[in-house]
Amino acid sequence: IWAAYPNRRVCGYMEFATDGWASDEMANTLQLLLEATWSSIFSIGAHDPKGEVLDAIGSYLDNKNGSLLELAAGSGKAATLWVDELTQRGSTAKVVLTDLQPNVPAWQRLSSQSGGRVSFAPDPVDATRVPGHLRPEGTLRMIHLALHHFTPALVREMLADVVRSGDALLVGDCAPSAQNLVMLNVVGAATQGPVLWSRPLHHALLMPVVGTHDGVVSVLRSYSPTDLEELTAGLPGSDGYAWQFFHSRSALSILLGPAADRLGAAPLLQWSLFAPLATGTH
Repeated sequence: IWAAYPNRRVCGYMEFATDGWASDEMANTLQLLLEATWSSIFSIGAHDPKGEVLDAIGSYLDNKNGSLLELAAGSGKAATLWVDELTQRGSTAKVVLTDLQPNVPAWQRLSSQSGGRVSFAPDPVDATRVPGHLRPEGTLRMIHLALHHFTPALVREMLADVVRSGDALLVGDCAPSAQNLVMLNVVGAATQGPVLWSRPLHHALLMPVVGTHDGVVSVLRSYSPTDLEELTAGLPGSDGYAWQFFHSRSALSILLGPAADRLGAAPLLQWSLFAPLATGTH
């Protein structure tokens, strides 16, 4: 059954909590739950077990003297966790959080805790057309667990905007695999409990149902490396860019420890870096 799954985007079906079906309060609960999961995964290094993603981010920022810009940021937690890791390496990189529906209260909280490393754009920002004042030269755009919400046509517009600007883009999303149709929700249940029960009672009762549905659909809508390469093909200027792909540990190893990867479990997260080629590289 696992082998029959195509391991790429297979549908464009809606999600309740993120596609306009839920109240702002319910959507905020989902963002807080995702914060808890991101924090848990980062705290044990499961998001980037070999340090390859952090190396790639750090190398790009060092070479370009660049900064970070988070698109479709939601609560903004994932981007700030990367900034924390960069800071531990001695980097002075900062991040600006943006979204079409800015979550200003959450961003103010993160900014106040960041020592000046996190700021935000309070006005709506379209991820397919980022304003010039938000992307100085050498910007690395990031988008976490959100690219699958965009249709292929919108993803292509987003990539075209990256190429026009000369920026780079890091995508962190669900790895599209049959195992993750189940395991994404299992990891969520294991990492979100305390936050869930701190929310209003009707949220605590509804979110397991809504979250299970949306978790499955998120994986069904996630883009594979092949999908992303096909969406890039033929974009003006894209011949000067290349994709790199990295993976997190599996959901089983996040729950049971690294030894569980020996069971052949699929990675939970896929990291996709779209960046300009070095001079003289083809």
